[in-house]
Parts: sequence; structure tokens; C-alpha cells
Amino acid sequence: MKNTAVNLNTVNVNIQQLRYFLDLASTLSFSRTAENFNISQVAVTHQIQNLESKLGARLFARTKRHVDLTPAGRVFVEEAHSLIAKIEDAVDKTRSAALGISGTLSVGF
Repeated sequence: MKNTAVNLNTVNVNIQQLRYFLDLASTLSFSRTAENFNISQVAVTHQIQNLESKLGARLFARTKRHVDLTPAGRVFVEEAHSLIAKIEDAVDKTRSAALGISGTLSVGF
């Protein structure tokens, strides 16, 4: 049986890679994703290849004229949405705490 354990010390994915991935999963077009982020198509390709390498899974099936999600890519779409939402929530809560507008208010009579 193949060992599929992931060494979390080697998985260094950044939020921008997740955003590129989700946009590409939505558009299924490297050129459109590049336009959406005002970067080159080559940069998108490199970021997606880097993400796939870090995850150890192909996220997209590619031909010269067609891009589609693989089964692993379809799973990662949901996970990436969840990760971004969690990060955004953590940032919001941290900023609220820094401003003193978080916590619990108890009023007794």
C-alpha cells in the first residue's frame, strides 16, 4: 500500500495561490485568470504547477485547447473556499479584537 501521508512542513501554500486556483477552476481559462489578476498567463501557469507540486496532485487536466478539473481538483475547490473563508474570518476577528470591539457583553439586572 502506498504511503499517502503529507509532510505538512513541505506544504507551503499561500492565499494568492488559492485565489488563482479558484479563479482558474471557475473560468477554466489560464488567459482569463491572468487577465482577472493582471498578471501573465505564464505566472498563472507557474503558480498552479507549484500548487500541484506542493499538494502532490494534478488539479487540472490540460490540453492545448482545453482545461478541466480533475477529481482531486474538484475536491480542492471546496477545500480552498473553506480555507479562504477561515482565513478571512480569522483576520476579521483579529482586527475586531485589536479595536476592542470583540468579546462578550453581559448585562445583569
